[in-house]
Amino acid sequence: MSEQFNPLTKTVSRTVPVTNPPSLQSICRNTILHAITLKRINQADESLPLPKPLMRTVSVLNLKDFVIDAEKLEPNNHLKESYPATCIFDGIPCIIKVKSKDSKPELDNPSFMASFEDKNSVCCVYEVTDTLKDRIVQCKLQNTRFQEVFIWRIAKTLLEFTLNGKITLSTKVNSTMIHFYGPKGTIFLEATDNPMTEMMGADSAIYEAPEVLRQEEPTNQAFSWTVGCIIYEMLALEPAFFDRTGTNPFQVFMDMMQGILPPEPTEGSPEIIEIMWHCFKTDPAKRIPPEDLLRFAMAHSE
Repeated sequence: MSEQFNPLTKTVSRTVPVTNPPSLQSICRNTILHAITLKRINQADESLPLPKPLMRTVSVLNLKDFVIDAEKLEPNNHLKESYPATCIFDGIPCIIKVKSKDSKPELDNPSFMASFEDKNSVCCVYEVTDTLKDRIVQCKLQNTRFQEVFIWRIAKTLLEFTLNGKITLSTKVNSTMIHFYGPKGTIFLEATDNPMTEMMGADSAIYEAPEVLRQEEPTNQAFSWTVGCIIYEMLALEPAFFDRTGTNPFQVFMDMMQGILPPEPTEGSPEIIEIMWHCFKTDPAKRIPPEDLLRFAMAHSE
């Protein structure tokens, strides 16, 4: 018997085989849900001519429709309250995120599929997507590199989000929040809403500009530094600013404040390397403005 995790009660229970035959309504519900799949469940009310009692059971999900294998969970899943799951009626792997009841579902997130309430929480269901961090790990394992047009495409999207106000100076941008969705690899950002991930060092790399760390009043020039960090990470397959020795994370802060830059990546054209270094000017006034950086990214991302 496998052990299932309940993300609401934070408890683990063993799966008990069902001996009683399911009800006719239960059989009908599972058959219908299997046919329409989790991705299209929100369309059930409009597209299916079902009796109202059955429609209510079909269109409303609950935690029993999913299996979360306790043995596959990692500490970060509990920290972020984001759990890999499997939908029972169609076998689709998904992600369940537990949010407070007053939280609104991320309808603009392309991977969002459905949500349901349970007591004082809302469970949001998302398709499984890979992150930039995942792709960097894949490059390391396969000994491959990112094409520069792809790097500029990421930079272009980040800068557009920044200048359109979708990213603010308080947004903790890093390679784990950049997601790719669908066959075309649509880029979207998924910021954590759990401050404990920052406090407990969920990501030891630093992407903030020095003036942000000094708690000064940063301008949009700080975004250029962050984009430079992302460009560096895609070129070097490791963050620009992190504790490379694994012994003194505070040295990273000290190096940044003193203007000590990371080693130059061994990959990348002279052009992209030069632009990247312009992002890493310690003095914000000497740093390339995000508007200029966006124009450059647009010209090289096609």
